[in-house]
Amino acid sequence: ELKRHEGLVSGLDINLQRSLSDLSVVHQSIADLEEKDKEFAANRTAEIARIATEIKGLLNDKTSHQSNPHLSIDEVAIQAEIDKLDAALTAFVATRNSADLEVKAKLKEVTALEVHLKNAASLARADIEAYRAVGERVGKPCGECGKPYCEDDLHDATKIAKQKAAVSKKKVDDLKLQLEVAKKAHSDAADGLASLGDIQTAIKKNKADSDELRDKLRLAKELRQEIKEIDDEILRKKKEIIKLKSAESPYTALIEAARVKEADLLASINELRVKLVD
Repeated sequence: ELKRHEGLVSGLDINLQRSLSDLSVVHQSIADLEEKDKEFAANRTAEIARIATEIKGLLNDKTSHQSNPHLSIDEVAIQAEIDKLDAALTAFVATRNSADLEVKAKLKEVTALEVHLKNAASLARADIEAYRAVGERVGKPCGECGKPYCEDDLHDATKIAKQKAAVSKKKVDDLKLQLEVAKKAHSDAADGLASLGDIQTAIKKNKADSDELRDKLRLAKELRQEIKEIDDEILRKKKEIIKLKSAESPYTALIEAARVKEADLLASINELRVKLVD
């Protein structure tokens, strides 16, 4: 009976020592896991702080963008000014083209009158020469009867030739006057065209003025886009912080499992010790 009792005690003691060894291992495991859990928490806190610093920098960038004077421009007014410039250029081009056509029309009129005047002057010289020729026939023999012409014989012919020459001369005088008026009109039209200026110069000026205004609109648009991108990035980083804060440590479950194992071992050890005492 004594030997059986000693054998039982020996078995209990072995089990107790094994359980104590296992408990030591569990304690070390818990310590290691808790250290890793603290490191995880510290890294998460540092990462959250880093992202928060980035958000602060982004907010400063946003404030800087919002204070940019290009963002406070009246875009509607600027676009209206651009439209006004474009409309003015269109009106100028139309006016200048119309003036150019008028100059060409006046020049064509001058050219036509010069041709008419040249023809009329030639005809007038012929009529005047014919009138003189009638007067020069006085005293010369008639081609049919041989009787010398007297002034009375040539009265009707002289009257007709004189009237014809007078009409031709008047036509020349009228055409000269018309030509003078036409040349003056052409000169005035040409001066008016010249005073309007060159189309290419107007286009260049319009482009320069419009480009300056369009640059303002472009800068404002770029600033708004950059502010939107900053807002999007801030939102993304805030979500990242929320995700980090809500993320559970991967060591929590392992620590809990080790604690359960520790409790089981402690219970077993206590039970073994009670048996050994008994």
